[in-house]
Amino acid sequence: MLHEAKVLLEDSSLSVSQISSLLGYRDIAHFSRQFKRWYGKSPREYREADK
Repeated sequence: MLHEAKVLLEDSSLSVSQISSLLGYRDIAHFSRQFKRWYGKSPREYREADK
């Protein structure tokens, strides 16, 4: 599921909030914590680094 988040963050104009909802998270903060735990960056940081 978090791999799918990486793909969406890299190739999408969706907001982080929209991506977290698509992946079934009710709380963007929980999604962000999980993502950071696995990848060492917040979703926003990951997206910015990918540019």
